[in-house]
Amino acid sequence: TVNELSIQFLVEPEDVIVSKNSQFTWNCNASGINHIAIEWRKKGNLDTFTDDAERRVFVTRTGALRFNKVRVDKDPGIYYCLAKDSYGSIRSKFAELQVSRMSKKFDVIPSGNVTLYRGGQLHLSCKIKAIPLAQIWWLRNKKNLSESEDKRIIVDYLTGDLLIKNMKLRDSGRYRCVALHQGRKKFSPDVSVAVHKIDKTAMPTILYSPGNVTAFVNDYLVLTVAANMPVYVQWSFSNVGGHKNQPPINYIPIPLDGHSQHFIRNIRTDHDGIWTCTVIAIHNHKSIRCPPTYLKVISPPRIACYMRHFTFKLGMPGLIKIINLTSIVRPVGGILNYECKVFGQPKPKILWLHNGNPIRYNYQSSRHQLSRQATSSDSSSNEVYSFGMNQIEGKDKGYYQIGASNEAGSSYSMPFMLTVEEYPVPSPPRNLRSISVTAYEVTLAWDASKSNLNPEIYYTIDFWAIDDPALIYSETTSRLQESITINKDLKPWREYTFVIKAWNYRAASQPSNKLTVKTAEDVPTASPRTVKLMLVSASFVVKWERVDPLYENGKIMSYIISCTEMKTGKKNIYRAPSYSKDYKIADVLPNSIYLVQIAAATAVGVGPFSRPQRIKTNSEYIHNKFASLDMQILYINASTIIFTWEIGNRSKQYLIGYQLDYRPYGISKNKKTLRLSSKALNYSLVGLQSSTEYDISISGIYKTANESGYGPSADRIISTTLGNVSISAPNKITNLHTNVIGSKSLIITWQKPKVADTITLTRYLLSYRSVSWNKNSNLTMINIEKEANDIKINNLTPYTSYEICVSYFVYSKYSGELSSKPTTSILVRTRQDIPESPPIVDVVEELSPGVVSITWNAPKLANGIITMYEIKYKSQSDLDWKTERTKKNNITLKDITPKQFFELTLAAATTVGIGPSSTITIILNVTDASAVNPNLTYPIPTVNSETVTGKNIFQESLRTVGIICAGICGAILLAIAVLYIIRSRHHAIPQMKEVPAESNMVASEKQIGVTKPSSKNYQRQKSSAKGITILQSSDCRNIAKETQCKEGKRTNRKGTKTALKCKGIRVSDINITIHQNNLSS
Repeated sequence: TVNELSIQFLVEPEDVIVSKNSQFTWNCNASGINHIAIEWRKKGNLDTFTDDAERRVFVTRTGALRFNKVRVDKDPGIYYCLAKDSYGSIRSKFAELQVSRMSKKFDVIPSGNVTLYRGGQLHLSCKIKAIPLAQIWWLRNKKNLSESEDKRIIVDYLTGDLLIKNMKLRDSGRYRCVALHQGRKKFSPDVSVAVHKIDKTAMPTILYSPGNVTAFVNDYLVLTVAANMPVYVQWSFSNVGGHKNQPPINYIPIPLDGHSQHFIRNIRTDHDGIWTCTVIAIHNHKSIRCPPTYLKVISPPRIACYMRHFTFKLGMPGLIKIINLTSIVRPVGGILNYECKVFGQPKPKILWLHNGNPIRYNYQSSRHQLSRQATSSDSSSNEVYSFGMNQIEGKDKGYYQIGASNEAGSSYSMPFMLTVEEYPVPSPPRNLRSISVTAYEVTLAWDASKSNLNPEIYYTIDFWAIDDPALIYSETTSRLQESITINKDLKPWREYTFVIKAWNYRAASQPSNKLTVKTAEDVPTASPRTVKLMLVSASFVVKWERVDPLYENGKIMSYIISCTEMKTGKKNIYRAPSYSKDYKIADVLPNSIYLVQIAAATAVGVGPFSRPQRIKTNSEYIHNKFASLDMQILYINASTIIFTWEIGNRSKQYLIGYQLDYRPYGISKNKKTLRLSSKALNYSLVGLQSSTEYDISISGIYKTANESGYGPSADRIISTTLGNVSISAPNKITNLHTNVIGSKSLIITWQKPKVADTITLTRYLLSYRSVSWNKNSNLTMINIEKEANDIKINNLTPYTSYEICVSYFVYSKYSGELSSKPTTSILVRTRQDIPESPPIVDVVEELSPGVVSITWNAPKLANGIITMYEIKYKSQSDLDWKTERTKKNNITLKDITPKQFFELTLAAATTVGIGPSSTITIILNVTDASAVNPNLTYPIPTVNSETVTGKNIFQESLRTVGIICAGICGAILLAIAVLYIIRSRHHAIPQMKEVPAESNMVASEKQIGVTKPSSKNYQRQKSSAKGITILQSSDCRNIAKETQCKEGKRTNRKGTKTALKCKGIRVSDINITIHQNNLSS
């Protein structure tokens, strides 16, 4: 029931400006059926004003607010009044009280010296805070500038800006502005302006261009540009719809006559957008672009509230009427729903008031719900809000208002009165259930309550999709029906919630129990989205995004890919699993054209195929040789996309150019193709539509000795932004720190970067590798979660330098994922540790009887700086080890007793500790105590293992074969030896016979004086440093089968050296035997 409103305002407070210490009265008046009382409140202050006339601020008997003495520190602010009667209260609009004053300093003043050419435009700004606005005028050389005397002079008295067109030489001088406020004057500092004759080679310079501007709807705006010389000014406009260079209806084009002001009359919301200008010099046509100007158009909010009223007559369909809200009657336990259309730009904030006080809504278990409905209009200045109240109680009676506010102002709707009556309401239906369910139809049934046996009762069924609860559908039936089939507005494979209410002629019952029903499956009604084809080697990959969930119509079981070769018409069908988003087709012919389509399939069947896409395979040679480019986005705004790419060094020598293709996504007819130079590494796409997705593809064009063609393309789908939003590639992290916590571990920390509101940080990427003077290792990369700002790296190599850098990735709905540049690489070295491998024995040299020199190489895995070598040795009969330490890589042992086994261990040490040791055994065998002892050097083969134990190194040296011949003819042998010494430095060495059997081998060993060791292998190596041959043996039984040996004799100035040479034997266990033989005359 709708009645007349019982209370309404006659006079509401308005914005005022008053003087300090003055008296002021603010009026507020309302009329109504009952007695009206007026209350005043200040926003942000809970205290109310009383009617005590002794106070400085009080409420008069007529409801006016009286200020006896206005104070600057307490009284300015936002006020409103409440009109109350016995039923409730309503709130007036907001009004602001300001105290007149002027700032002590100028906010904006001209500074520096200005130089320009004759014919240019001078623009000077002067601003000072004042309430009300101060009067501004300008002086030149202490004389007033008058617009009436010189039409070239324009002074904007609202902003205080000075514009002088077509400057002349006589306009040079000193300028200053004067601010006048309530009899007080303030003078700005002087600025020097010099005007010169024009330089025809000079580039134009923009002295002033409008920045961001805010204007009200239906207002008047002037865009001014000032340059240092005579110029043309050309303007272009891009609104929120993205229509470049298509100005609104009221756009007035600027003629090319040198004017620098652009007028916009009767501003509308579609003027909101980016305005850009180009300044062109008249004398040489050189041009420069102005910075973009964002015009923000605002309008104060307006509110219109109404209610959809349902009328029903038995036997006739129900009707819905829209009525304005004034007074509404509802029963206890009933519901109230109404709507308000809110206008304003930017989108206003909504306030729901009950008796002048805000209502808390949309919280859990709240009886008050507010939701925004979707509108058919594209304009954001038109929003429709739904207000609902359930289970009405007696305390809900009173006056209701809707308030809206934005930066342009605030407004309140006309109040309406809710009257709550207590009379019975229907009880809700019971046992709501589904009888049958198909893909597009649901049949429901319910049990009527006994109290509902009234011929005037009917039922409404409300239902909505669970994934879109804001969109509610309704069906209506009579009391005689206790079931209904709903076959409208249902979609397959979606969950719906159903509730039913019973109505009488006054109110509705509470909703019944909620019933959730999922419709049956059907074939998909749409194809997969964003289908893309990419060449990979000698094949191509099909990529796609899943079908829009609203059109899947069931659980996707698989994807069907149709691939048709154009020349032969052969068609192949491939099936990809439901979880995949790409599929590689390998069985294709090179240099052929294929048509590819893809469809989704449910258990019911296959849906429609996507639009055919064409791809041409390159030759097999081109595919195998070149890789796709690496595309990176640098900058995005409403009309521009800037990107760069990288190409491998191996591919550059064959590159002859690039091919760039771009088009609005999904519109193939608008595809544009560009040919770029091979030297290009980035490109800017300009003049694009705002808030539009673009499909961008770039590929290299290569030419080799055999053929030419296109390499694989790099593809991205990028969206331009809306309005003045811009996206840039993120800056790199600058504060990277490392902390070495051990020989194998590092902790890297960094400060989280600040990212813009339009992008989201997704992850970090840590890259590191070891660095040495002769080589660098492979790069290791680790993905790190976005919440972290440090990481610990383990399993590093001790005492090794590492190069470390960190980058991060951000995500934007326009550009997808973007990577920052890596940080500047830092070098850090891990700490030292004990060596992981022993020193490698190189050479053993006998200096004199019992004195042996040992030389070795540093460990391969030193893990630091070797500070010391530790040598321990003992004979077979000794119980304790003897220890020697040295910083060099050699040592001389003086107490090696012949005919004894000496076990020797060798280990290296760093500042941390001693590492593992290698072990060798030395034996000195003496056959004649009176023998002459020459200096012998015996090299030790390199040991590759980290620790060598149980090794017997056997070496047999034959010094002379004269012993065999001495008993037969000593004198003849001596003469022959003398002749050999005189005539020749070396003698031929007779071939040693091969011993086939084990018994003969033993006899041969006795003849040449070889001590038999216990090892299993037999080997020799040559020392590269000394040129001495070494015998290494493990099992001399097999020596005749594995190698051939030669017996030789060599003589030099120092003595005779004899050796047994062996070839091709692998080292396993190493034993060294040093044997002293006799030299008889």
